Amino acid sequence: MKKSYLWMVAAIGMATAWTGCSKDDNGFDNTQEVAIMAKSKALTLEVETKAPFEGAISGTNNLTARVLVSKTEDNYSALHTNGTMTFTANGETPVAFASIETGGNKSFPGDQTIYMVGLYPAAIGTGGWSTFGTATTHPIDGKSDIMTAAQVSTSKSAATGTTPSYPTLAFTHKLTKLNILVVAGGDDATAKAETSAAWGKITDLSLTQAKGSSGLAAVNTIATVTFSTNAVTFGTTGTIPFYKAGATAYHAKDTVVANLGEKSIEIPTAAARVAYSLVTPVTLSGTDAQNAYVLNIKTTTATTAIPVTVQLTPKNAEVTNTAGYAFNVTLTFKGTEIKATATVTDWVAGGTGAGTIE
Repeated sequence: MKKSYLWMVAAIGMATAWTGCSKDDNGFDNTQEVAIMAKSKALTLEVETKAPFEGAISGTNNLTARVLVSKTEDNYSALHTNGTMTFTANGETPVAFASIETGGNKSFPGDQTIYMVGLYPAAIGTGGWSTFGTATTHPIDGKSDIMTAAQVSTSKSAATGTTPSYPTLAFTHKLTKLNILVVAGGDDATAKAETSAAWGKITDLSLTQAKGSSGLAAVNTIATVTFSTNAVTFGTTGTIPFYKAGATAYHAKDTVVANLGEKSIEIPTAAARVAYSLVTPVTLSGTDAQNAYVLNIKTTTATTAIPVTVQLTPKNAEVTNTAGYAFNVTLTFKGTEIKATATVTDWVAGGTGAGTIE
């Protein structure tokens, strides 16, 4: 007999057909086995295991995400399938599971409706997604681009009809990307070189505070996704490290090299992008400049952390949350102070910002 496998499409996707002659692992006898498939699309930010995902999904910019399949809406504690899908086309071609966990099932459970959610990065366990139920959590570690795709549903009959249809997993960025540019201040090349030498190398850079309901407060470092709504909440306070940029282009693929506590960086005399971090988003209001983040900076000559407040100015009143936005934050090292300015990159144009630390 033929089997029907589960196929899906994420707003990144591709499809294949599987046929076979056996009985489903869950005991369902099918006259046709249809693979679970999905299409996927990423609503804009590059793919390494945990690096930021930039741009649209394509044949040269694949997205490998974890896809959970349940027979119970909003609850993934008893999974029908738990595996990964690698999408190669943005919202077009459906794909099947690239791999599944032990005990998973690639085929539909009869013609029962199944429910799916998408999670990125794909890793589970320590440093990745926690156990699954009505929600799951992921640490905000500065290098993981946390994306989720809202719950969708499908069935074998939908996948095998005259015009087969596949669910689309639409991934959205849940964090804010901060690109750090640094430059030595001075009126001429000689003065800039002297400033750079006086400060030495940057030895540590971390995010310690973010704007909350009552102003700046300790930054949250855990993201919790609720499957029924795809809403993300944040909790547990700590610090978030920055990582050495793997490329100079703002939207180039970042490869996790080392956080700045492990690899020191020269202060250049011309502004250059040296680091990035994926951090907890903040809520903004109105169109005035407002304190959004506090960075702690150490150099070889300034061994006590220097706090730098970064202000953001929303582009308009509709920009109320920085999730999905990327900001360029320029740190200018001068003789006695570090100044910070911020602008929004074209990832999503949200506004501008500035900040000064004495």
